Amino acid sequence: MVAQRNQGANPRVVSTNATNLQSENAVLLNLLTIWISQPQVWFEQLPAQLDIRQISSNMTMYYYVVSALDLDTACGITNFLRHPPATDKYQSIMALLTKRFGARENER
Repeated sequence: MVAQRNQGANPRVVSTNATNLQSENAVLLNLLTIWISQPQVWFEQLPAQLDIRQISSNMTMYYYVVSALDLDTACGITNFLRHPPATDKYQSIMALLTKRFGARENER
């Protein structure tokens, strides 16, 4: 409704409001700390939470994963966090965590 009222004054209001809606959806997502003993399972349920909130930006998904890391896990991948790849950050961190910590599950 705000977009309709202000549309004549500022033609970019509609796109701004759409961006704000995506931001509001993103703000509402509060992920559980990553299940480092079962990273594959955690990453399997994550897309459902992202899709519900219409979060599809690779960078946003990456930041959500980073925010869900516990201290020990973050310390274990410090080099990656300091120097993430330029593209496909979400896929890269998912592959790294699944490879590094998913192996523990297979060793049991």
